[in-house]
Amino acid sequence: MGAYHVASIQTLPVPQVERCSDGTCAMIWHVQFTSALISNDFDTVLKEAQHPKISFSSQVEGSSAAVTVGFPEGDYTTAYDETFQLLRSLEKRFGKVVTLEGFPRKKWGMQFVISRHVRPKEHA
Repeated sequence: MGAYHVASIQTLPVPQVERCSDGTCAMIWHVQFTSALISNDFDTVLKEAQHPKISFSSQVEGSSAAVTVGFPEGDYTTAYDETFQLLRSLEKRFGKVVTLEGFPRKKWGMQFVISRHVRPKEHA
């Protein structure tokens, strides 16, 4: 793997983490697709992507969705990784994501490469 010049690395802004009254946390990611989404189909993909420690829910309107990611406090790495795994599943079903948190795909596409090859270890 080649070296990266520091100036070429761009970070993706992560949504504000909200602490819930039950001790869990949540982030809301805003995702824009190229065409209109069918809410029931979108929710089916979310259900299929559920992780033992991570929950997903959504609000779909037209070609955009607000995806809420629920997770245990402090488990940011798993939440972040599972979010990008979910995005890959959504792209397989609905086509390319145009923007994530308002950033065009070319700005955050490298996250898919990292997410595809690096997964957190499950603790026994």
